[in-house]
Amino acid sequence: MVGCLLYLTATRLDIMYAASLLSRFMNEPSELHFQATKIVLRYVRGCLDLGIWFRKAENLSLYGFIDSDWGAISWISKKQEVVAQSTAEAEYVVAVVAAVNQLTWLGFKVGTDSR
Repeated sequence: MVGCLLYLTATRLDIMYAASLLSRFMNEPSELHFQATKIVLRYVRGCLDLGIWFRKAENLSLYGFIDSDWGAISWISKKQEVVAQSTAEAEYVVAVVAAVNQLTWLGFKVGTDSR
């Protein structure tokens, strides 16, 4: 069930935090985790009309902007894997890595714009 919730996070950003938190306990789930998963599934069932609609386009241009606190395309919660010299640098590193990972997962060519 948690795998299905993780699949839904591609179009349902409102459940991303709950799904990522539940996925941390997939190795040893308890009854409490099962009940929490059922609550999230009831929430999804109650608001089926919400989500992001992806339409086919001939000329698609995707522009992503990131901030150290908020990612326009990506928002994740996980343990920090990079050692930085300052807190600000750590926030920038995590934000950039998260955005590039999401863009790569979406299948877009990642590069820099010289403008």
